[in-house]
Amino acid sequence: MHTHNDSKFGFYPKPNINQQLAMDPVKSQNRTTPSFCGSTLVWTIRSPSRDHGQQRGRIWGSQCGHSRLVEVLEVQRDSNTSSVVKKRHPLVVVPGFGADYRKYQALQDELVRVTGQNVYLVPTTSATWLKTFGGRPVTPVLELISSVVETSLRESQEEKITLVGHSAGGWISRIWLGSKHPYRGTIYAGASKVDSLITLGTPHTSFEPVTQENMNFVNTKYPGAFEPDVRYVCIGGTGLSMSETEAQAVKGRFWNPRWFAKVSYQLTAGEGNLLGDGVVPCSVTSLSGAHNVLLRGIFHAPDSPGPWYGHPAAVRYWTQFCR
Repeated sequence: MHTHNDSKFGFYPKPNINQQLAMDPVKSQNRTTPSFCGSTLVWTIRSPSRDHGQQRGRIWGSQCGHSRLVEVLEVQRDSNTSSVVKKRHPLVVVPGFGADYRKYQALQDELVRVTGQNVYLVPTTSATWLKTFGGRPVTPVLELISSVVETSLRESQEEKITLVGHSAGGWISRIWLGSKHPYRGTIYAGASKVDSLITLGTPHTSFEPVTQENMNFVNTKYPGAFEPDVRYVCIGGTGLSMSETEAQAVKGRFWNPRWFAKVSYQLTAGEGNLLGDGVVPCSVTSLSGAHNVLLRGIFHAPDSPGPWYGHPAAVRYWTQFCR
């Protein structure tokens, strides 16, 4: 199916879903009986043999600092995902900090193919993020989200959207949803327009000094899955762990992926010896009251050394939460 990008917001016309195979990925999974590790409920997810992109996997929640439901899916690079699911709300994707929206066009294509819906990218550029650098207000991004959501609702003739926030785009989206407390003088009240918020590799807490003011605001004023009419789904990745031995082995090596992961985990969670997606450790990707998921083998960004949250097999899994 050929699509073309004819909007400054990265809008793709939805395909003719009648010409595509409909399939519900939720029904295609066979989940085993859950087990417990401390207070954490852990699922092993089995996928049918015809789907080579998803294989059974298990990870103990205690490794990731979770005390809530954790589902685990192992995703491999050589997946073959060709199904399209039933019609859902249009999707709006908020890029991660510093990212140009054009890096997400492959994800946009995949979402169009899998969901059969209109998909919009919030058009962030380096100039957008420069205005927020050093912990300054993220107002420029919030205003872009408002504009794109209004466009998506008008053009799709829908009442609600699914909001997808990658990395910092996830906690920024939580501010935008808020309907009670003003952020820098503005209440965006986006919750009334959103069915589900899906965060991908989002650090919902962080020790990084430049994030403290914004993080403290969202976690104090809008903690956890705050908006009752919005379903929150938090996806984390386990692409790169750092054992103590590995951390020592890469000590002092500049720009080695494992060295970078160690430094990033230390800045975010206060400890480098953790499991995560190479940028964000699993221990900070969950929210109280949300459906919290870990994807085994998934890395943080499109330019990561392995498959990321936008990989077709990963997309096929987390889009089951799009309604």
